[in-house]
Amino acid sequence: MALYYPQVNGMKVSFVSMEFKLSGGFSFTGIKRISYKDKQSIGHVISPSSGRVIGRTIGAVASEGDLEIFHDQRLYLLSFLDFIGNKKRGGYSMKSCDFTVIYADTGAGTYADVLRDVRFHSLETNGSEGVDAITCTLQMDIFGGIEWSGVPAVRTPDEQDKFIGPTIAQDNPSGG
Repeated sequence: MALYYPQVNGMKVSFVSMEFKLSGGFSFTGIKRISYKDKQSIGHVISPSSGRVIGRTIGAVASEGDLEIFHDQRLYLLSFLDFIGNKKRGGYSMKSCDFTVIYADTGAGTYADVLRDVRFHSLETNGSEGVDAITCTLQMDIFGGIEWSGVPAVRTPDEQDKFIGPTIAQDNPSGG
């Protein structure tokens, strides 16, 4: 049997280089694969006289992903989701939480992506004949967006005021 490495957005990393945390610092293991993305739909502003595109709108950003976990970890994750929040609104698909994916390999930097306000909306068990472990795939909507190592796809005006990025002098040492 081939040596297995988990994947984060298609990049293979070793198990010891990965860490997953849910809201409140709840650590989670048993993830085979996780994939997530931002998608921005952009509208165009068209000149009524020429019919040419003269600009674009900000559009809307939607974030989504999926998570493949080993079957024996399924109950662990779903129980946590059922426990958090309002007990009157039960079930894993009615709860949301933040999900932090931390990964690094020898000689590479450490990445910490934060998936904000994740809500799982479907669960599928994957099994086949053979020696491979049974897994479950959960689809997720990421309502609060993704912070890619601290950088979000969109910043609100309040967040923009708090952002301290590189200065012009750092971007252009000649000053011109």
